[in-house]
Amino acid sequence: MVSVKVCNNVNEFIKVSFIAQGSDPNWVPPLIMDIKSKLNRRKSSFLRYNEAEFFVAYKDGKLAGRIAAIKNNIHNQRYGKNDGFFGFFECIDDQEVANALFDKASEWLRSKNLNTMYGPANYSTNDEWGLLVEGFDTPPFFMMPHNPEYYKKLIENYGFRKAKDLYAWYYDPTLPIDERLVRVMEKVLNRGNFKVRCVNLKNIKEDIERIVNVYHESWSENYMFIPLTEEEKKDTAEFLASIVYPDLVVMIDNDKGETVAFSVVVHNLNEVLIKYRTSNITLLNVQQLLSLAYRLYIKPRNKFQSGRLLLAGVKKNYRKLGLDLVLYIKTYQNNIKRGYKYAELSWTLEDNTLINEGIKKMGGRVYKIYRVYFKEI
Repeated sequence: MVSVKVCNNVNEFIKVSFIAQGSDPNWVPPLIMDIKSKLNRRKSSFLRYNEAEFFVAYKDGKLAGRIAAIKNNIHNQRYGKNDGFFGFFECIDDQEVANALFDKASEWLRSKNLNTMYGPANYSTNDEWGLLVEGFDTPPFFMMPHNPEYYKKLIENYGFRKAKDLYAWYYDPTLPIDERLVRVMEKVLNRGNFKVRCVNLKNIKEDIERIVNVYHESWSENYMFIPLTEEEKKDTAEFLASIVYPDLVVMIDNDKGETVAFSVVVHNLNEVLIKYRTSNITLLNVQQLLSLAYRLYIKPRNKFQSGRLLLAGVKKNYRKLGLDLVLYIKTYQNNIKRGYKYAELSWTLEDNTLINEGIKKMGGRVYKIYRVYFKEI
């Protein structure tokens, strides 16, 4: 017998992921501090403007699944839609349990006068987004989803259809850069009198404002893009200041000092998080924080073996000038200096041909595919 109820215990909600994925060697337990903040209605910057309800499922009295039903007010206002979303989905391999969870999420979304359900979304395009459908043989990079292969079956059997695929690209930073591309980069910089610099952590608020300004303009036409709120900007600044080294954030300024392009690389913290898998949430939180503090602030140089190119953008009036090439090469060079042995660029839209072709030219290859689904409710 399956039952679904509103979850009022955050630890119970988190533990479902251990039940569904704990035996997968490529699964990375969530960063407890981060997910608790996301689920906390008083602390979550997303939930200050939007709504969500969290449900857990039981099968024969045992915890078996979870889901969040999400009303993204900013999305619906921006696009003139009545869309709902589901996220934080975890489930044992049982269609009855999955159906019960989707039924409950649909019921809640309909009560909010929403008529379509998209997902998985934790919570929006600014967060973890999509279901892994290809590339189960390696662990995810930091802030990217991972799930069992059978989730695809559970979701599609309920009637969800593909809305969009997202690509994660694998890089080998140890391979040499084509010197011809380096010469092209130098010509681009000289022709436009552009200045390449790294983020200034002493003036992080101003630089974050510059980066967000480019991000909002360069991503504004992307699929389901949602601009950051002021609270999310603040959270982003605090996040970057805590884990990012200046050389991992590349900024390009024009001759007037205006930032027109940027890229952000974050250490792949999952190298640390994958090592601790206890389902004791309190103990796991302590293990994660101590280990990350050691790797980030105490251990000697070359602390991480890999990094993720999290974000990049070029202002519209500066596209097709070669600044994307500058970002790729400078990021590539900084990855080598950091001693990264491998890297990921994620994610890009499947139909963003211009960006995807540029990544291929720089030696990237698609090695994971994530899918966003939708269903009329």
